[in-house]
Amino acid sequence: MALSPESKGKNPISFFTFNRILFLCTAVVVPLAVYALTPRLRSDSPRYRLIGASLLVVCSALLTFVLTYPVSWHPSDHVVWILDSRFLAYVQAWDCHSLWHPSRLCNANIFFPARNTLAFSENLLGNVPLFAPVYWATHNAILGYNVVTLATFFFSALTMFWLVRHVVESTPAAAVAAFVYAFAPARIFQMERVHIISEQWAPLVVLFAYAYLNSGRRRWWAGFAAFLYLQILSSLHGGMFTLFITFIYVSAVVISARTRLIWRRAGYLVAGLCVAGLALAPIGVHYWQTEKQGNLSDYSDPIAYSATPTSYLNGGINHFYHTSLLRFRAENSDHEKRLFFGVVPWLLAVLAVSYILPVRRVQHWIKNGELERGTSAIGTMVSASVLTVVTGFVLSLGPYLQWKRHVTRFSLPYLWLSHVLPGFSVMRSPARFAFMALFGVAVLAGIGAGVLLKIVLPLVRTNRRAWSAAIVAELICVLFWEFLQVPLQCKTLPPALTGHGEYAWLASQPAGSPTLELPTSTGDWSIRPMSQILQEVEYTYASTYHWQPLVNGFSGHIPHVSDETSAWAVKLPAPEAITALRQFGIHFIVLHANQLTPADRARWEALPPDSGLRKTVVIDQAIIYTLEPSAAMSLR
Repeated sequence: MALSPESKGKNPISFFTFNRILFLCTAVVVPLAVYALTPRLRSDSPRYRLIGASLLVVCSALLTFVLTYPVSWHPSDHVVWILDSRFLAYVQAWDCHSLWHPSRLCNANIFFPARNTLAFSENLLGNVPLFAPVYWATHNAILGYNVVTLATFFFSALTMFWLVRHVVESTPAAAVAAFVYAFAPARIFQMERVHIISEQWAPLVVLFAYAYLNSGRRRWWAGFAAFLYLQILSSLHGGMFTLFITFIYVSAVVISARTRLIWRRAGYLVAGLCVAGLALAPIGVHYWQTEKQGNLSDYSDPIAYSATPTSYLNGGINHFYHTSLLRFRAENSDHEKRLFFGVVPWLLAVLAVSYILPVRRVQHWIKNGELERGTSAIGTMVSASVLTVVTGFVLSLGPYLQWKRHVTRFSLPYLWLSHVLPGFSVMRSPARFAFMALFGVAVLAGIGAGVLLKIVLPLVRTNRRAWSAAIVAELICVLFWEFLQVPLQCKTLPPALTGHGEYAWLASQPAGSPTLELPTSTGDWSIRPMSQILQEVEYTYASTYHWQPLVNGFSGHIPHVSDETSAWAVKLPAPEAITALRQFGIHFIVLHANQLTPADRARWEALPPDSGLRKTVVIDQAIIYTLEPSAAMSLR
């Protein structure tokens, strides 16, 4: 996904030199333009707030478009990586399909005859309001998936802006925090995993919790419960991160206030959490049943997917640092360990902590670029953000500390939580807790920007509002170039039915006809070749065109029955395999003859007429067999 010098032309040095020149131009022109235009906007004008809101929406949309190019330009067929993108597009397509049959929601059509198969991974139901209109209008699951992915960047910027603006009461701080939270390189690196970056509602959960603690108004309580519910439905990962983050921020407010009223309101927030939990119960019970039954094969290793301290410097090749960050690449599971937030956000965060946390600094606050009124809110916000960063960082390191490619015996909190906290063990990749740390870093970076203005603006005697806007514009320009990764390395996906008429034929058959696609593979998923895993993902995605029960499948966890069916499937057309698969109730077998090895092709060509497999139709490169029931099954 990162840039490579080869992709920029034959002379990468010239390319990077051009980037430097362009960076210098924007770093000068944009702040000057902002400085010149700001005095023309009167802050007391009735249109000032409308103009500000419009700029926020337009800038968020424009930055989303630019920083995710070319996916934003070709959303109908471009994906960053075909594995997770296709599978997660399938999941959301199944959500839309099951809206007409709600009782079937958790029984997705993969891994037949397993049950509760949607509970083997994320359900992404919170994304349906965005995905469904696009999918129903175009029948293109990839387009719907990309629309949802791009929307996470857009809404993350808006919600973080509102959180920091409400608590900090500083528009410059809110703008910087929103940019860092929405467009940090670590989020761009995970574009193919929308369930990891769908944390756009977390800032609103914290905002409503904070507002309710301070005002006690019921609408804030209702907003807290509603957006917590929506966040968990949008992403189970994001929901867990949000619960940790909200607990930290609420605890910080309660401890700093030390009043019975605040404690009582905190109790009402716990009640709101229970309300959201009750609303989630119809979905959560299927996850609970799946975990309790122990019928899953987990093919991941938490240690292999744990971050190291240097993972936070793993940024690949980009426009700003070129190749200097390549030394921090991980040898294994590098795609999970690209946790680079940038350098500038960390510097701003350090500035905020070093300036605000001392007691004498807590007596001031930021307003219009200056520390003005006395309050302890800033100290509470900084303390909670620091604890959020530390918690996310430590949990991302996994069960044991790793250093210089060696796993030490020093156990970490992740190991303890995986044994005592219900549902925590489903977090297969500890490195993803880095996105919890990103939340805290973004808030601190915004506060650090306000502190920077406090330091610089006293040096200016006139036009302080224009200078404040110009300095923030300069910061965002630097952050923009530090975060810039475009053009992203993408794959182009053809429509699933192109050259695959067998799926249209399956769609015309009676619903509920269990189908097996060949060739397939068996064995431990953690050591399967990527080509075999991609094959299963392709079968899974193609099922969105027919929705027949599918023996094949792909997910975050694998049911044990799939190990059994795939072990028999690879032995086809052996008689014992036909007999065994017949017991599972499989009706159709789709054989992609062009993908067979010569030895397998010879075995299928030698299939006797009385084998129990009847050749039904040949479409394109696929041969579809009907698995005829045995005489004993017919008598039954």
